[in-house]
Amino acid sequence: MASAGKLCVETSVLRSLQTNGHTVVRMNTSTAEHPKQNGAVSKIQKQDGDHAPCSALTVPYKCTLSPTLRKRAESELGENHLVRKLAFEGMRQMMRTRPDIHFTQDERFLLRFLRAKKFEVDRAFKALVKYYELHKKHPNFFRDYKKSSIKHVLDDGFPLVLSSPDSEGRPIVALRTIHWDTNNYGVLDIAKAVFMVMMDLVEDEEPQITGVNLLVDLEGMGAQHVMQMGPNVAKKLTAIFQNCVPVRIHAIHFVNEPMVFDAAFAILKAFMADKMKRRVKAHGTDFASLHKHYPPSILPSNWGGRLGPYSNADWKETFLAQDRDFAAAVDEGVLQHPKKSKGHSKKDSIGSSKKLFKQDSGPS
Repeated sequence: MASAGKLCVETSVLRSLQTNGHTVVRMNTSTAEHPKQNGAVSKIQKQDGDHAPCSALTVPYKCTLSPTLRKRAESELGENHLVRKLAFEGMRQMMRTRPDIHFTQDERFLLRFLRAKKFEVDRAFKALVKYYELHKKHPNFFRDYKKSSIKHVLDDGFPLVLSSPDSEGRPIVALRTIHWDTNNYGVLDIAKAVFMVMMDLVEDEEPQITGVNLLVDLEGMGAQHVMQMGPNVAKKLTAIFQNCVPVRIHAIHFVNEPMVFDAAFAILKAFMADKMKRRVKAHGTDFASLHKHYPPSILPSNWGGRLGPYSNADWKETFLAQDRDFAAAVDEGVLQHPKKSKGHSKKDSIGSSKKLFKQDSGPS
């Protein structure tokens, strides 16, 4: 059964990699089971006029995952050496449809988007395009997009990555809004802080595979905070969060939510993907409900845990020790004076192609 499931995932990747006469990939069932055998990938045809999406040299990915993580990546994401190889090729094929964007060729970065979308190449590419488009659309948000620019938010106590992950090994990013003074800074600064913490986490491969959880304490939230979350802001934040932070969010837990929470969340919810909506859980002051997901042994005493009171002081010092810039590289992104782009229509979409890869029963 495991082999059949594995083959199904790899066949799905293969079927999602054919697009309009670009490189066609063939794989037989024998090679699917044993990626190191034979020539698993063969380039059969290229269109005339194909060109590289940018001049940057490819930075290859070198797998250093532990045996445990490799097994988990294959089980949960359908990832293995062959699937990665085919997916990178598929991404590069799709880059040719967008000459108006200068894409990175760093496979380590591309892999974050592929893992976030479980190696559905079409969805991963759309998220990558959105990543660059949103950088151009919201330049002020991404200006000075480095850790030192959010120190004032961190100084107010949020966010914080809890010292222990959940039972599945997923990091928990927590924040408390009780010290948020809207006279000093707005919700966009908080969003930048959370997004940067997420981006910092996925510098490590393990959270790319396990995913991440959010735990938000809304104690002290009032009308002045809700007023920060208008439709335009909510739309911007959800677009950036769902496309510019390539990480799988497994759950978002709210505690101590006040009466005004429903109004604020209704605005935000309107722009959230359906899958993300289903992962939201509100516990109020019922910490016993929260403990069904996170045991008291890993929680601060603020939430009925056995640890000391919530504090991000030590974590903040470590986080700020390296002032990383998370903005896209200056030589990447949507060109100021782009070539005429073919766009990325359903016709061009790898995932929506009606043609399927041939899958031979014997060696090719």
